[in-house]
Amino acid sequence: MQSSNFSQSIVNNTKPDDERKPYNILSIEGGGIRNILSLIALDYMETYACKYVNEVKNTTLQCNQDGRILMKDMFDLIAGSSTGGVIAAALVCPANGHINQSYSSNEILDKF
Repeated sequence: MQSSNFSQSIVNNTKPDDERKPYNILSIEGGGIRNILSLIALDYMETYACKYVNEVKNTTLQCNQDGRILMKDMFDLIAGSSTGGVIAAALVCPANGHINQSYSSNEILDKF
């Protein structure tokens, strides 16, 4: 059986293992008001990631002025269902009209 053109193009365009970059995905499930727990966990991740980066110093990530690394800087794709989708959109939405800024999980929690 012959494979389709699409699958053949995927096979032909694969890179060697040492050239592949991981694709990081954050998925946030729905849950209504229970998503406050998700935001608290994301808030901890943003703060802890900054502390980790300051210790390791061999990464391209940088902490912002609040001592956080925002989710949009750590993940290639952020998605969610129901309330998780609203949180995902808020995490990547430009804040205060600046395209390079976005809301932290703590700011979203304050508005939640």
